[in-house]
Amino acid sequence: MTPSIAGSASIASIPVAGSTPSTCTFDVLTNSLSDKYSSIRQETSKAVCKEDHIGSWERCVESCLALLREASVILSNIENPTVLTQALETGQMKEYLISVEQVWGVCERIQTASQQATTSSRVEEMLTEASEMWKQITEQTGGNSKDTPQELDRKDESEGVEGEGKVCSVCLTEGGHKLSYGGHCYHPPCANLWLNCVDLILPTLTPVTLL
Repeated sequence: MTPSIAGSASIASIPVAGSTPSTCTFDVLTNSLSDKYSSIRQETSKAVCKEDHIGSWERCVESCLALLREASVILSNIENPTVLTQALETGQMKEYLISVEQVWGVCERIQTASQQATTSSRVEEMLTEASEMWKQITEQTGGNSKDTPQELDRKDESEGVEGEGKVCSVCLTEGGHKLSYGGHCYHPPCANLWLNCVDLILPTLTPVTLL
C-alpha cells in the first residue's frame, strides 16, 4: 500500500539521529597542538557531511522514484479514457495524486539544493528520471496536477512561518512551512516521505551553506 504523505503531520514524536558528541576539554599544554590541527578536523568534518547528504539524497530520491514509477503504472493500467477520466474525479484518486505531487516536490527541492552542493552521478541520474516520470504522470492525468513545489510552498507559508529562514534537514532547501524538532527543521512532505519510505530516523543534514 502506498503511504500517504500528509502535508501537516506533526513530527513531535519522531526520532532524530543522535546529536554530535561534545568536544573534549584539552589541557592548556595541548591547546597549541589542537589549534594546529583544527583546520584538518574542519576539512574532515566537511567531507563527512558531504558523504552524509549524498547518501541520504540517494536513498530519498530512490524512494521517490519508486513511488513515481508506481503511480505511472497505475495510471497506464487504466487504458479506457472514459474510465480514467472517471477515476481522476474520485476523491480517492485526487488524494493519491496529491501525495504523488508532494513526492515530486521532494525531488525538485533536492534538485535545487544539488546545484549548490556536491552530489553524485547517481543522484543526478535518478533526479532526471524522476523529472521524466513526473512529466509522464502529468500527461496521463491531463494536467490534473497543476501545483509546482514552489506553489505548494506558498500555500504552506500561508499556514504558518515555523522554521522560517532555516533549511529542511532532508532536502537542504529553505522556503515553505517547516516543523521544528530536535533543533532541526523539516518540510512535512520531506519528513513524512523519509519516515514512510526511507528510514524510521530522520536525518540531520548540514545546511548547504556550511558544506
